[in-house]
Amino acid sequence: MRRPGLVDPQPHLHRRRVLRPGGRRGGRLTVAFGFLDLIRIPAERHAAQRPALLHAGINTVVLMSFSVLFFPQWQ
Repeated sequence: MRRPGLVDPQPHLHRRRVLRPGGRRGGRLTVAFGFLDLIRIPAERHAAQRPALLHAGINTVVLMSFSVLFFPQWQ
């Protein structure tokens, strides 16, 4: 027997509200640890710095675009 009020008619909206902020927080945490790794690369290791900076730049752009796209839906 189904009782009224126990079933969410739009469960995807609840998941979206819960999971998107968690994804942003996880992304920011990843950026912080990636930055700590980046600053520990010695200055004379140019072969290691170039791909690390490229990786950091791509991740930053993706995180910022995700945040910009999420913000209007959050309000």
